[in-house]
Formats: sequence, C-alpha cells, structure tokens
Amino acid sequence: MTIALFGAYAFAGAAVGCLFLPILGDLYGRWKIYIITMAVQLPLFVFFVFLAGTNKLAVLYTVCFWLGVTMIGRMTEAFILVTELSLTKH
Repeated sequence: MTIALFGAYAFAGAAVGCLFLPILGDLYGRWKIYIITMAVQLPLFVFFVFLAGTNKLAVLYTVCFWLGVTMIGRMTEAFILVTELSLTKH
C-alpha cells in the first residue's frame, strides 16, 4: 500500500501541475518556467534519494507530489519549446 501511494502522489502532483504550469509558460515564457521547474526538481530528486531509506513517509509523499508537479514543467514546457525552436524541415 505504501509503495502504491508514491505513484498516486506523483500523479496527483502532475494533475495539479497541469492546471497552472502550461498557462504560466504562455504568460512568462516557456524557457523561464522550464528552468525554474528544473531548478526545483534537481534538489527534490537528491533529497528523495538520500531520504528514501528512512521511515518518514509523509515527507517522501510530499516530495513525490512536488516531483509530479515539476515533471509537468519538464514535459510540457520542454516539448513545446523544442518543437518551436526546431526547423520546419525537421
């Protein structure tokens, strides 16, 4: 049950991230939002790896939620940014 909740919290974070990150990318620029989400995601990954051996599940669930939010910034903003910057012949 506890392992399944990691995926559930990551999915919930992704669902919440879908509500506001694409809109922020349109308002403030995709590159800025992409860099901000990557700057947040990297310490979260490191924190999760070093804390994964403990029994602080509430903290790990919170980190998984925020990793889900930042995953949407990586997937939506980076994909659209790459397709906008690529040449039309590609």
